[in-house]
Amino acid sequence: MKDDNPIRPLLFDGCSYTEVMERSNSPVEQSEPQGYYCNLCSVHLNSDHQMNEHLLGQRHQKKMKSNTSPFAYADPTPANETSSFSNGKSVGYCEVPPMSRVVSQSVTSKQNKGDGSLPLRVFQRTCREYLRPIWPNATFSQEESDVLLISSDLGHDCVLLLDNLCDGWFRVGIHLVTALLTANQCTDVQSHRTTAAIWISLKVGEGPDPLLFSPFCYPPSQHDAGRTLRVGQAPLIEPLSEYDLFLTDADYFCTNLSELLFNQSRVCCIIIQDAALLSAHFNLCERLHRYLQSFPTDLHRARVICITSKPLPIGCLFRTFHLISSPSKA
Repeated sequence: MKDDNPIRPLLFDGCSYTEVMERSNSPVEQSEPQGYYCNLCSVHLNSDHQMNEHLLGQRHQKKMKSNTSPFAYADPTPANETSSFSNGKSVGYCEVPPMSRVVSQSVTSKQNKGDGSLPLRVFQRTCREYLRPIWPNATFSQEESDVLLISSDLGHDCVLLLDNLCDGWFRVGIHLVTALLTANQCTDVQSHRTTAAIWISLKVGEGPDPLLFSPFCYPPSQHDAGRTLRVGQAPLIEPLSEYDLFLTDADYFCTNLSELLFNQSRVCCIIIQDAALLSAHFNLCERLHRYLQSFPTDLHRARVICITSKPLPIGCLFRTFHLISSPSKA
């Protein structure tokens, strides 16, 4: 393991990072048959090794650079997520989907049309093209840069393995959550539905300072161009609908916010800070598990992103998510 990762500015042009995919810790997923298909390059790959070599190869990199939009090679039906790798079937754009995504399209159709209600909202779960530097002269370690760019390219629930505790967690998490907020505001501009994110830590004071988000503004291409984020902290003073981002502790989330997730479609992202510690919070894990199982596909709910510096305990909910770490740690 390398202990002296160089510090350098993070580049957002897609030319300075290495794409790496790691399999989930889930024993169920590891027992599935190997095999991947890259929609972007129209090639079949028989193993993890072949997949990683393909991701790093010139052919795939050229395709990535020539297609900046994550929708360029996505399936036209909204039930398919923007990812390009799957076990035994094609799905879209650089991702191994979790088992929970294997849902019948007929179920989705019934959910959307059967009772005459409004269609379920479809969230954008990738955000690489919306990554923008927030703080002048901010620097990221090689590990942070890799993990941020890999996770922005993929659309699944994931665990980000980062050594640099809060500073690194905040650098990666803040850039990732603001990019996801931007992506969902951009893709849902016609309906003018607002988008929000929730950041959960053990205690509110251990989460990021709201002032760290103040330099961020929505880009000019959006209907709320130039607006800064409305960041709130527990306890709630205004309704949750008044905030773009809400910082909370696990207890307050379970008591006051978890049920709101089922009743509205604003939350596109949930950040779990220090997942190794919060994996022992029974109520949090129980409510998140119930939330994850309550939608016909992952596209209709918030993406859950965990951040940790320690291994996750066997059997915890977060071990079913995909693990993302930097190739510099290999």
